[in-house]
Amino acid sequence: MYNDEYDNLSFEEQLHLTESQIRQRHNQEMFLRRNAQLLQQELELEAELLEENPELAQTIHALSGRFRVISEG
Repeated sequence: MYNDEYDNLSFEEQLHLTESQIRQRHNQEMFLRRNAQLLQQELELEAELLEENPELAQTIHALSGRFRVISEG
């Protein structure tokens, strides 16, 4: 929001808006942080699965190569 848009608001309204924006930004940061943690956990589990099961890793690699050829074709 631009400063000229704040000019039409009372101090209390500006303060409330600022607090609301801070809360919104905080909630967004918490969501993104949690999302990153879950993605990291997913990657770690995937790496563990592939390490424990080389046949699965080979199958996934082969399939991804086929899908790449199909999508590029």
